[in-house]
Amino acid sequence: MLWALAEEQTDALWVDVLMKLMACRIGRVIIRYNSTELSRVDPQDSREMWTKVKQLTGHGCTHQVQSRNPAITAKTLNEHYA
Repeated sequence: MLWALAEEQTDALWVDVLMKLMACRIGRVIIRYNSTELSRVDPQDSREMWTKVKQLTGHGCTHQVQSRNPAITAKTLNEHYA
């Protein structure tokens, strides 16, 4: 019984570590993508810059994103970080 409890705690720890690693990787990918997209805009053209910022932040639009792993959803991520 104690072994099963210890195993569950170990599994939960690994899930926590993997979720944190995944969040860091996602953050780096988003930063790299946004930096690349913003570097293509003339920094002197504020109208174009704000249009690109709004596009990148999703301002004014809603869309659904499908995860490659069906076990990872917005709900599971919110519960993990709550």
